[in-house]
Amino acid sequence: CLSFFSPTSNVSPIMSSVADKMALIFAKQEAVAEFREFFETLDSDGDQKVTGKEWGSKVYANQDMMSKYFGGATLAEIGEAFNRIDSDGNDLLTWDEFHSEIKSYATAKQFAEALQTAVGQAELKTLFETLDKDTDGKVTGKEWGSKVYHEQALMSKYFGGSDMASIGKGFNRINGNKDEALTWDEFVTQATTYATTV
Repeated sequence: CLSFFSPTSNVSPIMSSVADKMALIFAKQEAVAEFREFFETLDSDGDQKVTGKEWGSKVYANQDMMSKYFGGATLAEIGEAFNRIDSDGNDLLTWDEFHSEIKSYATAKQFAEALQTAVGQAELKTLFETLDKDTDGKVTGKEWGSKVYHEQALMSKYFGGSDMASIGKGFNRINGNKDEALTWDEFVTQATTYATTV
């Protein structure tokens, strides 16, 4: 029984966004274990991966639960949650990818909060300038990837991911227009949009 999905689960009314709810869930180890169980129910063929088709086939049966934690009021909107989590767009989610992407919701919230302080803004601006290897005022996907190893802790803090591969996907999470480059304004705007809409 996935007790933390129940209507009586201790989710504060203030914790209204998907990011807040997922951060609350993943703060508890027992909840992570229960969420793993839920992932396995989505994995219809038992191959340790959830496809878009498998996700979609479970939406109707789990509509209330999936809406509560992934957002969306209609079946179509809940189905779209798969695309938000599937950051590399390959129509497959392993548990590690699923777990990493959900954890990124909490770090996205940290990013938005950091922008509210002078210290946080300065730290993020310094990070942006470090990522901008050729100093042209833009960070490309290639530049982002080349800095993951050296800036792993800071990039993980603000963009999610527990290993270099998942941190590298942080670029895809915030590159809303998919143009392979982010200016500082886009970096702030798109990351903030991600943080407030997940």
